[in-house]
Amino acid sequence: MRAAKVDSDLWKEKRGKVEMVFNRLYKLLAVENQSDWTTMADHIFDNLQSRKCHGIAYPCSPNPELGCVSTVDAEVVFEVFYLEFNFKILISQNIINSQPSKLQRPV
Repeated sequence: MRAAKVDSDLWKEKRGKVEMVFNRLYKLLAVENQSDWTTMADHIFDNLQSRKCHGIAYPCSPNPELGCVSTVDAEVVFEVFYLEFNFKILISQNIINSQPSKLQRPV
């Protein structure tokens, strides 16, 4: 399932638009060499969404040049994850077609 999703044109287009944000976050979180974190947005989403839900500040890098995860950064991650969710669960399993108006956020 993951390999098919990563090859999707829709996925490549979306991920290409936010690649700089994700690359900075991977460095900030020190996961840039961990393929489980860099192939899809689910791990970084879980980390940031959990912090948001529990009122915990987003993480900062020990390297001051990299700074901290901002609210805007987190929203980019959330949006990419929602696209992944819709592709993986709804579109790839033919539950819905790929019309953007039918894409939804998971509950």
